[in-house]
Order: sequence, then C-alpha cells, then structure tokens
Amino acid sequence: MKMNNKANRSVYFWNFAGNIAAAAVSILYLIIVSRYTSASDADNFSLAYAIGNLWIVIGMFQVRNYQATDLKETYSYLEYWLTRVITVCLMLVTLFPYLLFNGNNVGKGNLFLIIILTVLYRSCDAFSDLFQGLFQQHERLDIAGKLMVLRYGLSTIILLISLLLLNSLIFSLICLCLFNVLFVFLGDYFQSKQIRTIPFNQISYTTFKRSISIMKTCLPLFVNGFLLVYVLNYPKQVIDKLLVEGVLREGAQRDFSILFMPVFFMSLFVLALRPLITDLAKQWSEKRFHTFNAMIRKILLLLMILGLVVSILAYLIGIPILNIISGIDLSNYSLLLTILVLSGFLYSIASVIGDFLIILRKQVYLLYVYIAMALLTNLLTPLAMREFGLFGAGLSFVIVMLFYTLASWIVFVIMRRKEIQKYESVE
Repeated sequence: MKMNNKANRSVYFWNFAGNIAAAAVSILYLIIVSRYTSASDADNFSLAYAIGNLWIVIGMFQVRNYQATDLKETYSYLEYWLTRVITVCLMLVTLFPYLLFNGNNVGKGNLFLIIILTVLYRSCDAFSDLFQGLFQQHERLDIAGKLMVLRYGLSTIILLISLLLLNSLIFSLICLCLFNVLFVFLGDYFQSKQIRTIPFNQISYTTFKRSISIMKTCLPLFVNGFLLVYVLNYPKQVIDKLLVEGVLREGAQRDFSILFMPVFFMSLFVLALRPLITDLAKQWSEKRFHTFNAMIRKILLLLMILGLVVSILAYLIGIPILNIISGIDLSNYSLLLTILVLSGFLYSIASVIGDFLIILRKQVYLLYVYIAMALLTNLLTPLAMREFGLFGAGLSFVIVMLFYTLASWIVFVIMRRKEIQKYESVE
C-alpha cells in the first residue's frame, strides 16, 4: 500500500503519540496510586504491575512483529486472531498456579486480588495488540496510535476519578478493567473491520492447527521475550523478598518503581521506530542490503545520541522532576536514576537489534543471550541489593543491559553476514 507524504506524516505522528501514551500510562498509574493510596498499596500495585508485565508476554506470545512483517500473509488474519485467543487463555490460566505456589506473599490478601485485576487489565492490552498488528501490517499505524491515545488517556482519568470517589484500589482496578474490555471491543475491533473482518464461520481444526503453527514459529520469540521481561522485573521480585525479610523499608518497592519508570519510558523510542521496521523488512526482502545497512546505522546512531543526552539530563534535573510529579522525596537517588536511564537506552538499542534479527528470521539465536542474561541477573541482583540496597539493583541492571546489547549485536552481525554471503553465492 503506497501512501503520500501527508499520509506518511500522519502515520508517524499518531504512531509516536500512541507509543508515548503507552509508555506513559504505567508511569501515570503509579504516580496516581502513590499519591492517593498508602505506601503499602503503592508497593502492592508496583509489584502487581511488574507481574502483569511478565504475564502479558504470554498473552502476546511475541506474535506482533512476526504478524506485522508477514507481508506475504503466510497466515490469515483469522489464524492470528485464534492464536491470540489461545495465548490470552494461557496467560490467565497460568497466573493462578504462580500466585498460589509462589514462596513470597503474592497469594495473600489484597495483593492477590490486585495482581489478578492488573493481569486482567493487561489481557485487554494483549487483544488490542492483535488489532494494532493488523493496522501495522497494512501501514495504518495512525489508526492504532489514535486508539492508543484515546484508550490510555481515558483509562488514566478513570483510575484517578475512581480512586478519588471510591477510595479503594481494588474497586478502581475493577472499573479500569471493565472500561478497557468495552473499549477494545467497541474501538479496536470495530476499527479493524475497516481493513479486514474476522470470518468466524471459517474456524476449523485446520485453522486451529495453523494457529498452533504460528505459536511454534514464534516460540523462540516468546521465550526470549519472557526471559527479557523476567530480567527487567526481577529486581522488583527481590525487593518484595527483602521487604518481607525486613531488610528494606516500606515504600522501597514504590520508590524503585518510580525511579525505574524512565526505563520503560525509553521504550517509546523503540516503539516510535516501528514504521521503519516494516520498511527495513521490505529492503531486506528485496535484497537491497546497502539501503538496509544504511538505515540500521542511522537508527543506532540516533538512539546512542538520545541516550547520551537524556542520561546527562537525568543526572542534572531528573530527581527534581520526579519529586514534583510523584510527591515523594527521592533526593538520595540521583546517581541511581542516571544509571537506570542509561540502562534503559542500552535496553532500547538491544531491542531494536532484536527486531533486526526478526526481519532476518534468525531470532532463535537470541535465546542463548536471554538465558545468559537471566542467569546473570539471578546471580548479581540479590548479592548487589543485599550489599548496596536499591543502588545495587541499578548496578546489577546496567551490567546485565550492557551484556544484552553487546551480545545481541554480535549475534546480528554474524547472522547478517551469513545471509548476505548465502545470497551472493547463489547469485
């Protein structure tokens, strides 16, 4: 589908706006909960959202980029839809054994309900992601962006008003879940029908088998994604354990989550590049290697410059800004914030490199990188946090993210060289 320059500008603008909304919403939720509930509730919500971030990987199963780069439509939209139904069911079913048999206090009291409601809310994100993948596949990320801005904006308002009126985090989360279920159905689904309808009457055993085939194809991506989000959220699990042991004070989970917010906010730079990922896939499929490599150099250079500038700004003015928006004194954490922001950009660069490998269909080779990352964070984080407290979490995290970036780049360079050599030998 060819678009004129005006349409292209609209796609990029709304895609960027939507991704800002997606990156900002978790930050806004945490700020609202921190301001209008107790430190204990804020700690519980921070941990629940971290678990939600991990379980949504099951719901999405990392199919989005594969769907968006399936330009030849190897699999039908119906098959992608059925795949998402299966993975969201897995997302919800697997949560309960984790909560019931986890060694920490996640299966008890209000925290148990807060986690369930948060994961239900994130399941709406998983279904919305299916429709966004369709919009991206057909170069209509402007539709996805508009829907994201509207849904996340209204969700933030609903959470705030619910907390003010009901004075209950649990009932406020129920309101948030109900609104998102309605919006995804009345908004995302109905808008997607402009591009492609879902022929429900064509669902068959063959459709189911092909959906399972999609899951098998994306299994390496899923394992990679699950391990990555596990690494990103592992410090919060350690904090929860140290809170139970009395090593850390109440509010530590809340403080770290606020300081960690820029790490997820950095992901908007990656998400804003999504239209370029589709362009890169086209260049690669058409064997335009010189253009492909030039685009990669520009993307990485842009991310590195942004990373340096924002890390410096975080050190100079980051804490005063967070103090104002959170209403919490974080003055002792200036260096920790800078380290976490730098880690966020390393994460962004490595994530983009992962997208490059998806284009090459060589993402399976990142599995070794993610396994090594998970082992490294399990080794470093508890030791560093017992020794240095919250600063230890940042120290171990930046080491793991540096390893992630360098190892991913090495894998990409090797795979790219092999694929180009293979093509040239055939020619």
